[in-house]
Amino acid sequence: MSLFGYNTFMVKKTSEHWIPTPCVLAINQEDFILLKEKNTDELLRIPMKTIQTMRSLRPSDGSGLPQMEVNYGSPVKSKTITLEMKEVKEVCHMIAMILDNTLLHSFS
Repeated sequence: MSLFGYNTFMVKKTSEHWIPTPCVLAINQEDFILLKEKNTDELLRIPMKTIQTMRSLRPSDGSGLPQMEVNYGSPVKSKTITLEMKEVKEVCHMIAMILDNTLLHSFS
């Protein structure tokens, strides 16, 4: 039950060559986590509050899967990761809703 409360998606490729693919993306209200596919060991954890921007990208040659680009970290030292997966639009929408809800509550 380690992923209880998370939405999970399969990632075909990432821009980080040290991350073995395919892997699992797990998202909840607080974290964006990449996990090994076989044993769900954590590979990368990005706190939602550190996500600065994200966007979906179409495959350049038209034959691959869509991609999403996520910029995260501090404004001084930001990082970018690109994920190739089928559910890019759904994941972007989910993260946007989480971030909007977080911002809404931080001003109340």
